[in-house]
Amino acid sequence: MLKAAFMIPMMLGIFAVLQNTLNKKIAGMWGLSLVGLANGAGLLIASSAVFFLTAKESRLQIFNGPALSQLKFLWVFIPGLLGIFLVIGIPWSIGRLGLQFAFASFIAAQIVTTVLWETLVEKNPTSPFSYIGAAFSVLGAVFFSMASHS
Repeated sequence: MLKAAFMIPMMLGIFAVLQNTLNKKIAGMWGLSLVGLANGAGLLIASSAVFFLTAKESRLQIFNGPALSQLKFLWVFIPGLLGIFLVIGIPWSIGRLGLQFAFASFIAAQIVTTVLWETLVEKNPTSPFSYIGAAFSVLGAVFFSMASHS
């Protein structure tokens, strides 16, 4: 199980680079608005297939969970709204910063945000090594910036 837990984020990291370099090429031909629309359509098809192919019980959880009136309903849409910024923003930044610096900055921001979220929101104890690792990720992004401007 640990092997899969390690391999899935690694594969997703590869997929992110492939997705965003392809999105950059599409944006260069047809613009960022089509990138967002095409990604949204692909996501709708794939997520619908997953939803309908999974066990019936998982689909029924919608009706067994908290009443819709109890949910902060707009919170359900925030991940998708943030996703469109990723789909459009990363290819845009790749075009201006280059692939290496754009992704190094993106990853550093994820690491720093993760450490802060764990500490401030989840209230989980955070090792000083987490802060040091986050600082090194930012330093790595700075090095990529220096390399791309030399």
